[in-house]
Amino acid sequence: GHANGNGRAPHPAPEDAPPELPPGKRAEILAAAIHHYHQTLQEDRRGLDYLAWRGVKDPASLAAFQIGFVNGSLKSRLPSDERHELITGLKTLGLLNPRGTEAFHHCVVFPILDENGAAVGLYGRHINRPHGHLYLTGPRRGVWNGAALKVYPALVPTEKIIDALSLYSVGIKETVPL
Repeated sequence: GHANGNGRAPHPAPEDAPPELPPGKRAEILAAAIHHYHQTLQEDRRGLDYLAWRGVKDPASLAAFQIGFVNGSLKSRLPSDERHELITGLKTLGLLNPRGTEAFHHCVVFPILDENGAAVGLYGRHINRPHGHLYLTGPRRGVWNGAALKVYPALVPTEKIIDALSLYSVGIKETVPL
């Protein structure tokens, strides 16, 4: 269309433009997916086995950060009365790819929180690919274990979230990934 009134098509949105979901709806869908993925981690040993292999065995740390596992079951647990709307929202967020399959399939996932503790992103580590790192589409916001920034006078930096979680789970709570 020629929506801008000057006879030219509007410029396409940049790739990092925010999804076209109201902020409240985006947060609601992301929080529900994170909750589902955290439950799935408890039900599907593959995610826990991967984390144990990486040195993370502390259930309290996994619960504190709502670490999850994506095994492809999200769509099957959507309420039928909202299924179409939720699938559209999940695609807009980037949790489902255009074909409707889960973008983080076979990944252990780590919610990334903003300064208010709300999930604004998701980081995933593929359990079968050594360098399989994924981030939720859109602008990168938030810090994993950002609460440490407010509590500790000095921090222990790590390269990746999984490294920070490994330290956190053995008692080094003042760690933040770069």
